[in-house]
Amino acid sequence: DAQALAFAAHALKGSLGNFIKIGPFETARTLESLGRQATMTETGELFQKLKNELAHLHPVLASLRLEVAA
Repeated sequence: DAQALAFAAHALKGSLGNFIKIGPFETARTLESLGRQATMTETGELFQKLKNELAHLHPVLASLRLEVAA
């Protein structure tokens, strides 16, 4: 449902904003906006895009975690 999408995308956007303001952050922001507008037509494609962006971000964050722990 659109309201749940907006809520989840907002929370994810907030978390991503601690690390990055482009890529997955922007995609989450777009999903949040579509959810608030109750427009679900593009969400499938954007969700897949977000999954791909997060898959690329994960190793970067893991590497950063190791650097900080060292």
